[in-house]
Amino acid sequence: MAKFIEEKPTMVFANEYEGKRYYSIGIGKKDVNGEWQNAYMNCQFKKDVEIHNKTKILIKDAWLSFYKNEDNKTNWYIFINEFEIVDDVAEDNSTEEIDLNDILGDSDIEINDSDLPFE
Repeated sequence: MAKFIEEKPTMVFANEYEGKRYYSIGIGKKDVNGEWQNAYMNCQFKKDVEIHNKTKILIKDAWLSFYKNEDNKTNWYIFINEFEIVDDVAEDNSTEEIDLNDILGDSDIEINDSDLPFE
């Protein structure tokens, strides 16, 4: 089985159907145009584990698994064996201007923006 470990918090979505609770995790990425795309993957936890909707967790131990339905169709899911509930994590998307002379220290080399390979 393929191991699955996520280093960033993942949001768990919980849904009730016919008296049973089902879970999925949200996965997001940016496309080539910089727009966010979201996808969801079913997941399962150990018996007796109950997670509230939109809980953020840090996955410590999990693996990719599947089951076959009555039509012999394969249904993939992630079995989350070990996890930690995390508080809201504020992502730092701020940028600040860095003076490379501060990083390089006192040297005789003068750095001009026009010498750099990026803007």
